[in-house]
Amino acid sequence: MSAWQKKFNVYSESGEFKRSFNMPLYAPIDFRFVDDNILCYCENHMGNIENSFTLLDTNGLVIKSFPNRYPFKNHDAFGFPGENIFYRFNNKLFKKEVYSDTIYVYENMAFRPHLVIEVGKKLVTPEARSKYDGKEIGKNFIMPLNLFEFGDYVYFDFVYKYEPPDDVLIYSFIGSKQSNFQALFIKSEGIINDLDGGPNILPRTIKDDNTIIALIDALQLKAYVSSETFINSDAIFPEKKKELEKLANSLKETDNPVLILVKIKK
Repeated sequence: MSAWQKKFNVYSESGEFKRSFNMPLYAPIDFRFVDDNILCYCENHMGNIENSFTLLDTNGLVIKSFPNRYPFKNHDAFGFPGENIFYRFNNKLFKKEVYSDTIYVYENMAFRPHLVIEVGKKLVTPEARSKYDGKEIGKNFIMPLNLFEFGDYVYFDFVYKYEPPDDVLIYSFIGSKQSNFQALFIKSEGIINDLDGGPNILPRTIKDDNTIIALIDALQLKAYVSSETFINSDAIFPEKKKELEKLANSLKETDNPVLILVKIKK
């Protein structure tokens, strides 16, 4: 997709160019395939987008438009990396916009409320965007980065109190949809891995509805396995610790990152 050229380019799986088709949208967009169509999100960091979502067919024709529910008077061109987050779960497509605390599921060409992530006064509202500039928004409101569901849980990455040039501190939240379990931690510190004593787990996305995916550079994994932290770690599964050490020692420093898959206990 090339937003500035207002067209989609279609390629084969081997990278061969097949065709292109025009689209009636002119804005940086994100998109997902749904029911053999294309659901597009148009960025709204200027507050003046007419339609937030547009459903296209694979020839670029508009099937349905979803008006922007969050217009505002903009102070500057401040934007959010997670202004809208798409994710899939249980074979359905979900979305959450930064200006709403509600996650919506897309079904039958409509959005239906699914879950609420309640952040209270830290939610960026259109009223806040109209009142404050980007500097104040970054200091006082939550800025979403990543969101997905796995099993009974919701995972949410966000920035709070963004004050450059200070280091950006990213927080991660895991909450149960069925119980009162909630956990908040600093993303860079990750989740302690006491299964095989390996590096802490920094979730990225899911492989399926019950498997979290993380990754680590080969060089980092080799260095970690050589460290006193790993050598002295207590692993619930000692045999897995030995397997991890063997894997790390077989890697070259220039190898691709290693995927870490963690299945949730049922």
